[in-house]
Amino acid sequence: VAQCKHALSSSDNPAAMLLPRLWAPPDTTPTLVLVDTTKALIRSLAASHVSLEQIQWQELEDIVAEILRSQGLQVTVTPRSSDGGRDVIARGELLPGEPATLAVEIKHQSVVKVDTVRSRLYANREFPILMMFTSGRFSGGVVEEKKRPENFLRLILKDGKALRSWIDD
Repeated sequence: VAQCKHALSSSDNPAAMLLPRLWAPPDTTPTLVLVDTTKALIRSLAASHVSLEQIQWQELEDIVAEILRSQGLQVTVTPRSSDGGRDVIARGELLPGEPATLAVEIKHQSVVKVDTVRSRLYANREFPILMMFTSGRFSGGVVEEKKRPENFLRLILKDGKALRSWIDD
């Protein structure tokens, strides 16, 4: 996101910007799709002209993937459907010298409830860490689920306020 902000504010900014899921390999799609509105979306989000609730769920997934990539993680975006309970797989060091693989689930909902979180914890049980993002907030039950000893370090929650803070940074 920081690189995007720099590109948007510099005088030599590019004519188009690509986020991870806006490009399709030539063998499956004959042309490269450039979406000029992505540039305006990032600018609007950073300037608070657009709220997270106003963007499409696909755009939210692309933004989260870019944020994780900007944090130094290697990001693999899963297919849009039949993703096995994860939207992104991220690899990197959350703690220096300790590489980890994270399953990342992104929910574009006003409130994420505990049943959703439990089902994602189960679906991603082979991953040591599950990071959940939402454009809204997590219910009280989700916060209690996070406090459970088996989930305290395994479950990372980022609500709309935390996500907005990362976008602003």
